[in-house]
Amino acid sequence: MNPKIKPYNELTLTDDFFFCKVMQNEEVCKETIETLLHIKIKKLVYIEPQKTIDLVYDAKGVRLDVYVEDGSRVFDVEIQTNINKELPKRTRYYQSMIDIDTLKTGELYTTLKESYVIFICMEDPFTCGFPCYTFENMCQEKHELCLDDKSYKVFYNISAYKKAGDIKTSALLEYLQNGKSSSRLTEKLNQLVYEAKNNQKWRLEYMTLEMIKTEKLHEGLEQGIKQGFAQGAREKAMETAKNLKTAHIPVQTIAECTGLSIAEVEALK
Repeated sequence: MNPKIKPYNELTLTDDFFFCKVMQNEEVCKETIETLLHIKIKKLVYIEPQKTIDLVYDAKGVRLDVYVEDGSRVFDVEIQTNINKELPKRTRYYQSMIDIDTLKTGELYTTLKESYVIFICMEDPFTCGFPCYTFENMCQEKHELCLDDKSYKVFYNISAYKKAGDIKTSALLEYLQNGKSSSRLTEKLNQLVYEAKNNQKWRLEYMTLEMIKTEKLHEGLEQGIKQGFAQGAREKAMETAKNLKTAHIPVQTIAECTGLSIAEVEALK
């Protein structure tokens, strides 16, 4: 199977590569987060697209699409094209990795920054028809009692942009849904996407990354095929050995004919 590389000119803001590049623009990144979370940000002090957190050698690392700090808060913004069952636990893991990365040795837990993990989804992640789902920890016995650990998980469903509560958010979601620009922010985003499509350096970077992904996929498929052949050959040898053993052929002879060890032949029922 040959995976098809999406042509560079067909990329939009909902493609991971363009999203990360466009969000390097501090003004646009700041306004996008403000629009999604309905907050005000004085100044972004740190923006890192494709941030990798890989802290323990035998633990699963993560790569965040857009990681942003404003001094007292951290934001991870992700573009999610496919909805799957692991999405809620991904947000849990991402948030835990962000906490580990930001809390330094010897610091008090009270210094943990307020954190937001935001997933912008092309489809409804929870099939309730809402444009936005916001989760925070609260008491099951008394729902009005919030844990107040300053961690939030936010999922946007761009397909429900018409139901968004305010014009700015609705315009942003609509732009992500169909590319229609109807606000000052989406005009900026549209211009940055246009500039990205004409950036030859980024075009080369995209094609290089996609080719590397394709090569790795091919290597994985080839390895899988080899393993499959090896497993099939072994199963065939075991079946042949069983038949020979049933025919009372000496174990030594069976081992020589099938390539199995004497111990393996003897263990066959």
